[in-house]
Amino acid sequence: MKMQRLLSLGLASMAVALVSLGGPTSAHSAQFFPLTPCRAVDTRLPSPNPLTGGQTRSFTVKGPPCNVPADATAISYNLTVAQPSQAGHFRIFPFGVNLPETSAINFPAGVNLANGGVVAISAGSPDLSIFLNAGSAHAILDVTGYFK
Repeated sequence: MKMQRLLSLGLASMAVALVSLGGPTSAHSAQFFPLTPCRAVDTRLPSPNPLTGGQTRSFTVKGPPCNVPADATAISYNLTVAQPSQAGHFRIFPFGVNLPETSAINFPAGVNLANGGVVAISAGSPDLSIFLNAGSAHAILDVTGYFK
């Protein structure tokens, strides 16, 4: 148990050392604060409202229900695609920036899948955007920690 905790702390420290926050000329390190996984986004609830192909939808992950502080600069997450009508991908990125070329998760039609990652978040509200390239699908985002 103690060895597992040390390895876990070591991996978190390594992640902090590898994550660069800010623009290309203002890289700095940040401290990682783990959270019990917390559901920040679920487009299935309270009534189903899936994303549709070519759509970007924005969300606020700071504050309740996950208690990500206002001065957080990035989150670690688990992004799940549910009920995709066709093969596609989600891209996740800070609100207000250009759509990235890299996907956060790729999926076939009809298969629920999840993938974890780290993404910077914007200072304001909303602070995060998710893009779906094709078809329709639900996005479920669990926050597992934050950086500040």
